[in-house]
Amino acid sequence: MKIVILDTETTGTLKEDRICQLSYLVLNQDGTIEEVHDDLCLAPLAIKFDAMAIHHITPQALENKPKCVDTNAYARLCELNTPQNLMVIQNAKFDLDMLAKEGFNLEMKLVDTFRIMRAKYPLDTPHGLQFKRYQWGLYKKRAGDYRPTRCCGKST
Repeated sequence: MKIVILDTETTGTLKEDRICQLSYLVLNQDGTIEEVHDDLCLAPLAIKFDAMAIHHITPQALENKPKCVDTNAYARLCELNTPQNLMVIQNAKFDLDMLAKEGFNLEMKLVDTFRIMRAKYPLDTPHGLQFKRYQWGLYKKRAGDYRPTRCCGKST
């Protein structure tokens, strides 16, 4: 069994919006990272400014990039898409809806961390990962003066 921890960045949050970055880790059963995939992709519509303000992906960053379905990340994700594997996503409905626009239909087992947080902490709001990271002090867990940097829309 492989565990796929997935995130997408998109041109926005509306029905017509599409993926502009497909990123995921592939873990072995023991939790060790086996693969890292992080591909920018050219969406069929422009990135909205509110989306750019969140993920910092600009139209210039997507110039000459392939469509999502033509990326190595998408091809490997399709290979991993078997019932033996497990996908972990924060707010799975959003990412799976975006992936469905690219022709991807999930066959893996699914864990939605957003649903788990809402069940475990029903009175807390919001349930976004970055909010929880600061609320719970997880940013302090790294040694030294930790300031996340951005690369292709991801914290490093």
